[in-house]
Amino acid sequence: MISVKVLDNANYGDVSTLIAGVEWVLKQPGDKRLVNMSLTRKALYPPTDSLLDIAVTALIDADIPVIVAAGNSRSDAGHYSPARVPEVITVGALDGEKIAETSNSGTMVDIYTQGENILSAAIGDTCGQVVKSGTSMAAARVAGRAVLMMANGIVPKNLATALQGEATHVETGNFTGETSRFVLDTGGAGDLSNPLCPDATKPLAAPEQ
Repeated sequence: MISVKVLDNANYGDVSTLIAGVEWVLKQPGDKRLVNMSLTRKALYPPTDSLLDIAVTALIDADIPVIVAAGNSRSDAGHYSPARVPEVITVGALDGEKIAETSNSGTMVDIYTQGENILSAAIGDTCGQVVKSGTSMAAARVAGRAVLMMANGIVPKNLATALQGEATHVETGNFTGETSRFVLDTGGAGDLSNPLCPDATKPLAAPEQ
């Protein structure tokens, strides 16, 4: 697992830096690769003109599956890049059995999973822990499941279908353009113990991301 830094310490970055990160991934060796992009930006141009959309599509064309956060703007994920790219796996966040209050939704969301109060890593030391919320957390959890599927022989082009095959198909009637959605059970908020750091303190709560 390799972290590719494309944002600054305030979580801001320009499109050229995001594309440079994508190009770096494309140059790395290896037959099995998967990209998790827990970032979104409001799409200002049509999809055919969006450089970030084009860059992410290049990953797909290289047989590298891409899992993307839907975004946390209580809006249509189809208005955000790269969440709106049809070939990526766009992930929305649940809070229990309902869509999280801040999660984007709509027809471009391929799958939902728990995204509220998720145990994550904190910066500062190797044993740091923090509880976070948002579609970034949900996307990372789906990416973990996807990695296991690929390790068991699922090829990238079948990954979205395989994930949805494990999910529960929920009829919604009509909710922000969705008549149904796929809900993937990736477990609870996580075991707060850490076998690598048995003396780690209780995770710190964090605001929604």
